[in-house]
Amino acid sequence: MVMPPTLPPPRQPLVFDASILQHQANIPSQFIWPDHEKPCLESPKLAIPPIDFGSFLTGDPLAVSKATQLVNEACKKHGFFLVVNHGVDSKLIAKAHEYMNMFFGIQLSEKQRAQRKIGEQYGYASSFTGRFSSKLPWKETLSFRYCADNQSSDIVQEYFLNVMGENFKQFGKVYQEYCEAMNTLSLGIMELLGALSNGIFKSCLHRAVVNNVTVRKSLAFFLCPKLDKVVKPPNTLIDSKNPRVYPDFTWPTLSEFTQKHYRADMKTLDVSTTWLQQKNN
Repeated sequence: MVMPPTLPPPRQPLVFDASILQHQANIPSQFIWPDHEKPCLESPKLAIPPIDFGSFLTGDPLAVSKATQLVNEACKKHGFFLVVNHGVDSKLIAKAHEYMNMFFGIQLSEKQRAQRKIGEQYGYASSFTGRFSSKLPWKETLSFRYCADNQSSDIVQEYFLNVMGENFKQFGKVYQEYCEAMNTLSLGIMELLGALSNGIFKSCLHRAVVNNVTVRKSLAFFLCPKLDKVVKPPNTLIDSKNPRVYPDFTWPTLSEFTQKHYRADMKTLDVSTTWLQQKNN
C-alpha cells in the first residue's frame, strides 16, 4: 500500500516584534529590499529653506509672497518643505513624543489590543506582515481617526479608552489635544498650497532610513477630505495645454485602492487612475 506523501506543516506567519528581532544576528529575508530600491548613500542633500509660518499669518504682503513662493518651488521640485514658527506648544509636542515612546515600549501583546484588521485604516500594525510577504518596512505604526466636527469632539480620547482601557485615558487626552493643534496648523498650511495642482506639485514618498543605533520616530497627521468630497483640481489649472491628469475621485475610493488592491508607492495615483477607469467601465 502506497502511503500519500507527508505535507510540510504550514508556515507560521511572521510576527514583527522589534524588541526581539533587533537583537538577532541576521535580518529576516522579508525585510531585505532589492538593490535598486535601497537608499542611495551618496544622494545630494535637499535644499529646504524654512517657511516662516508666523510671518505668513501676520498678513504682511512681503512675508506672504515670500512664503508662497518658497512653498511653490519646494512642491514643484520635490514635494517637501519645513515649517517653523508654527505656534504649536513645544510642551504639547514633547508630551506627544513621550506618550508615543511609552506605547511602543510596552509588550507586543499589549499593543495588539489595538490590532488593526486587514482592510481597516486604524489601529496598531506591525510592518504590514498581514498584507505583504516581502519588502517589509522595519516599523510599527499606531493610527487613529480624528474629526473636527462637533459630533466627534472627543473621538481620540474615546478611541483609546474603548480600545486600550482606562489606563490610557490620559494618553487619549494628550493626543486629542495634539490632533486639534495639528488640524489648526494643517488648515493654515492648506492656505499656502491653495488647491490640488493637477500634477504640478510633486507627491513625496515618505521613507525613513533606519539604523541599529537610534530609533527613528515620526508623528504624522494626515489632512483628508470629507468622505463625500470630490477631489479635483480647480478649473483655472485646466486648458488645452494642460489637460486633466487624474479623473475625479473621492477619498474613500483612493483609500480602498491603497488598502485592498495596491501597495502605495510613487506610482499610486497613476495606477489608481487605471484601476478607477476599469472599475467604472
